Amino acid sequence: MLCVEDQVPEDLKEYKGELVDDNVLHQLQKLMANLGDATPEELAFVKTCLDAPVSIPNLVAHVPAGMQAQVYTMSLMAINLDSQAEAQYLNDLAAALGLTRAAVDQIHSHLGVASLYA
Repeated sequence: MLCVEDQVPEDLKEYKGELVDDNVLHQLQKLMANLGDATPEELAFVKTCLDAPVSIPNLVAHVPAGMQAQVYTMSLMAINLDSQAEAQYLNDLAAALGLTRAAVDQIHSHLGVASLYA
């Protein structure tokens, strides 16, 4: 079952034959809303990624050079930074991508999201 560790009570819904925390669906909708100009191929790629388990080392290994900040930004946009687990994931992702704390905080500031390190 898909779930989010964000202290919001679960609201389980059936989605594609699985029980899914409705909170996850809202976060996926938030992410997809930010892909308005994406091509069908880009959307298919995002869908494939969303269907796969997240492995930070595997994700980082496939990030094209120069796209580290964009990958971090998309990950940040896909979640609500309201739990220690999400903060830890973002910290681990930033470190694996080689982003400095200053760069991460700048991304958060640009998106109007609470700072990860300040």
